[in-house]
Amino acid sequence: LDLASLTSRRAAELSRGQRQRVAIGQALIHNPRVLMLDEPASGLDPEARHALALLFKRLSADGMTLLVSSHILAELDEYSTDMLVMRGGRLLESKPIAGTAPNARRVRIGFARETTDPAGALGGITGLRVIEAGARDALVEVADSDDAQGEALRALVLAGIAVSSFAPERENLHESYLRTVAGRSPQGPAQ
Repeated sequence: LDLASLTSRRAAELSRGQRQRVAIGQALIHNPRVLMLDEPASGLDPEARHALALLFKRLSADGMTLLVSSHILAELDEYSTDMLVMRGGRLLESKPIAGTAPNARRVRIGFARETTDPAGALGGITGLRVIEAGARDALVEVADSDDAQGEALRALVLAGIAVSSFAPERENLHESYLRTVAGRSPQGPAQ
C-alpha cells in the first residue's frame, strides 16, 4: 500500500487518499480469510486505485475472499469476478459478472463484410457457441484457453468467413448490474 514513507507522520497530517490506504492496511494486517470493504477506492488517485486492484487480485489468488461494495461500479471492473445485487436489504441476484459458462471465454467477432445469416454461418463452427449475432459482428463463447481461441479463429477462416476482428470481451459490471435490475422494482420483478 506504499505506506512506509508515511510512518513518521500523524494520521491527521495525511491526505484523504493516504488515510484511506492506512485504513485498508489496518483491515489487511491480520490476513483475514474474508475481507469486507465499503468504497475502498474512495479518495485514491488513479495510480493508487490501480495498485489497489492489483493487490486485491493477488489477495484473491492467495485464497482471500473479498466482498467490496461501491456505487461506482467502474472501480470494481478491474478485479471483480462475481456480483451480488442487493436492494432494500434483500439479495436480488448473485452471479459471475461475465455471464459466461464455466471454463468458457466470450469473444467478439467482427465481419469484414455484412453477413446475411451470421448465426447459421457460425453455427457450423466446432467449438463456438453463439450468444448473439448481427450482420457486422457476433458474440460467441469458446473454451477458456488460447489454443481453443486460436482453433476457433482458424475454423472461421477455413469456413470462408471474412473476419476483421477477433477479441475477448468481458461484460463490464455496470452493464451486468443494469441488466439484472431491468424490469425489477424494489419489491421484486415488474408485473
